[in-house]
Amino acid sequence: MNLLIKYSPLFYFTQSLWRDEVYSIFVAQKPILSFIGNLSFEPPFYYILLHFWMLVFGSGEIATRSLSFVAFILATVLVIYYAERRFKRHWLAWYLPVFFFLNPMLLYYAFEVRTYGWYIFFATASMIFYLEKKWSWYIAVTTLGFYTHAYMLVVPLVQALHHLAVYWSQIAGKGFKRILTDPMLRALIIIILLISPWLAIIIKEMTRLKHSWYFPVDFNLVSSVLGNMFIGYEGTPWYGWPFTAILSKILLLIFIFALMYSKKRSVNFYFFLMIMFPLAVVIAISFFKPLFVNRYLIPVTIAQVFLISSAIESIRQKYLRACAAWICLLFVIAVDIWYPGEHPKTPSRDAMSRSTLCGITMILCWLQVRWYFLKPNITALTQAGYISITQTDTLSHGMWAISYLIKNSPWVRCRYILSGHL
Repeated sequence: MNLLIKYSPLFYFTQSLWRDEVYSIFVAQKPILSFIGNLSFEPPFYYILLHFWMLVFGSGEIATRSLSFVAFILATVLVIYYAERRFKRHWLAWYLPVFFFLNPMLLYYAFEVRTYGWYIFFATASMIFYLEKKWSWYIAVTTLGFYTHAYMLVVPLVQALHHLAVYWSQIAGKGFKRILTDPMLRALIIIILLISPWLAIIIKEMTRLKHSWYFPVDFNLVSSVLGNMFIGYEGTPWYGWPFTAILSKILLLIFIFALMYSKKRSVNFYFFLMIMFPLAVVIAISFFKPLFVNRYLIPVTIAQVFLISSAIESIRQKYLRACAAWICLLFVIAVDIWYPGEHPKTPSRDAMSRSTLCGITMILCWLQVRWYFLKPNITALTQAGYISITQTDTLSHGMWAISYLIKNSPWVRCRYILSGHL
């Protein structure tokens, strides 16, 4: 049993909580109205769900991680629904959901007390309901997806580009009033209206943001990004970069094959666009202002899973098709067995026991969260002239420094160093 837990994704389920997960629980334990106004960039929907979930099931590791895993199970159920409609009685109807469920990137975040499990669900639902043209459901899941994670915005943006590319000849010939009768464009307008309150908050916060903790991108990342996104590689272990660079080239060839030889080119073009457009835009911007974090672009991984299955479907030779499917499936199973031990979430509980320094770090992490909720009151004191505060971030990944300068008293400077890998 211990071997099963250690060498499988169940390892993620049973680990001690790490810092960001502790933060999620701390936020969700607050009264809802008290944390909604202090989340700035982070939309509130996941924390509201977690708040009520903890009232019923408690705040332990397995209890809180179960909420994210429930979302991942729901996403898999939607993939089963889509696969049955697309592949009918073909064996790919069961292969696609299994391939989706076993994807290393998706599994890693399916067990985390963060927004990503529900982000996976809403992104998957939005992609499927767009293809199925179920517009009421599409509006609901896309809107809730944005209120779960702000990068969900890339999903309807790509869908809009795909819709215009496929139906431009029909849309361009219509007058403005008739354009509004297009169900997809109507759905996008409704979504924009529904997300605009929180979108305004994000834009306002971005104007204040001078620094971020995001790493700048380089050409090493560019050459490896498709492989990184597929298996969830972020640089740990250090020797994985050449491997993901090779994997990226293989994946690109698979995607091109799916575009060229599939009978359903429009659908495959949609998934290809969902992979390449967000990566191209975010990475290009990140050369000047870092924005790239692989887990923020989880819709890319979801689209990769769909497009690989479409590429397998496009292979005409029966036995070659089955062989390709088994190679892909055995590959993700091998990564699922190997990767958990190489990429564990660093347990905050164990870090506390290792040394006094780590214990102090955890205390400072708590102080950071307290600062987060006291910030509005401190800002008011600053405006009144009692306190002068500077806040800097991006000392390194996951590290923060907060300095306080108190007027009319000796100058006191407290730097809280918070490790991103507790």
